[in-house]
Amino acid sequence: MKLKGNHHSAFISQSSLLFMLIFIHQPIRLQVMQKTTILQNGLELILKVSGIIKDIFVFYFTCIIFVTG
Repeated sequence: MKLKGNHHSAFISQSSLLFMLIFIHQPIRLQVMQKTTILQNGLELILKVSGIIKDIFVFYFTCIIFVTG
């Protein structure tokens, strides 16, 4: 009887542990997803800014070439 009881409690603790893992896993996955979207937004912003900077540099260089030429 004691062995049966231990098996039953072990099953309960296992299932509760599994439930807890699933429960804890959800917010972690959400956080990871949020972090990746933040990273993607940051990368897009950096690309936009670098594109603008590149355009400004090209504009300045063409002005310098026209002025010196």
